[in-house]
Amino acid sequence: MLKTVALAALIWAAFSMPGEAQMITTRDEAVKHLEQNYGEVPVARGLAANGGIVEVFVSQKGSWTLILTLPNGIVQMIGAGTDWHIDKPKPKRNPGDLRLDKTGFSI
Repeated sequence: MLKTVALAALIWAAFSMPGEAQMITTRDEAVKHLEQNYGEVPVARGLAANGGIVEVFVSQKGSWTLILTLPNGIVQMIGAGTDWHIDKPKPKRNPGDLRLDKTGFSI
């Protein structure tokens, strides 16, 4: 019981102080916390130079959280915010499609 209370307090503290990188327990706990409390799910991930995994979690309401899972399993919250949106990819152009406007920039 004490372990559960301590874990809950740690997670609450980690996500209640925006603007600072915060430590939390494990990735499983972080994923559970983000989904249950913010409706955020992972939408992107990549390998960091230090061997960790960087992940972006986003909700349908536009809230987002960026976490780093270190090789030792510790999770660090890098940032969080609102108004996340995903840009649609621009269609690929053939080299012959390149046109320049009067300033010299492609259009």
